[in-house]
Amino acid sequence: MESLIEQYVTDQLLIYILVFCRVGTVMIIMPGIGDSFVSPNVRLLFAIAFTVIVSPVASQFLPEVTTNGQLVGLIISEIVIGF
Repeated sequence: MESLIEQYVTDQLLIYILVFCRVGTVMIIMPGIGDSFVSPNVRLLFAIAFTVIVSPVASQFLPEVTTNGQLVGLIISEIVIGF
């Protein structure tokens, strides 16, 4: 049986992963930030910062994940939507 803190951390990590999948793919193709002269480390920093800012709002709209299949499906859909 998971403790309350383990459940909270797991839920928050899932939210950050799903939001990062979408934001990360957007950062790859975004004009200006996605160009080749911008360092990949800078793009990663922008994606992580934007993920931290957007995740509290986006958590209200994400569905409940109960199986690994749902998680994989959500990650793939977030990546496709990001493109």
